[in-house]
Amino acid sequence: MRIVLQRVSRASVTGIHRQDTLEDASILVKKILKLRLWPTDRQWQANLSEIDGSVLAVSQFTLYAITDKGAKPNFYDAMGTEEARTMFNQIVQMLRESLPGRVETGAFGELMNVDICNDGPVTLVLESRCNAQ
Repeated sequence: MRIVLQRVSRASVTGIHRQDTLEDASILVKKILKLRLWPTDRQWQANLSEIDGSVLAVSQFTLYAITDKGAKPNFYDAMGTEEARTMFNQIVQMLRESLPGRVETGAFGELMNVDICNDGPVTLVLESRCNAQ
């Protein structure tokens, strides 16, 4: 599983690999919740809970684009729509259990504009287990 995590002042994006499991989701949700990306009296000391932060989760299958041949991206490694919808909903549920009232989502499978104001800027790519490429 691949997640692009951005510290923003207003809006995270997830991509689900076709071989991902709920264990992958759990690993990355725990990492998202623990990462100390926000300043307190010193840089990088606080996590989401400590700043009363919130999450905008948007499923983004394009994170698994294969672009090494030709001009058209191949999305073979992205999980199928219905499986991904189920996995995404489970990820959102895990986040909501830890951050009640502070998790919003985009519209799954829909085209949308994600408007963010990157803070820092801080952008991390998180990957779980052996699916990292």
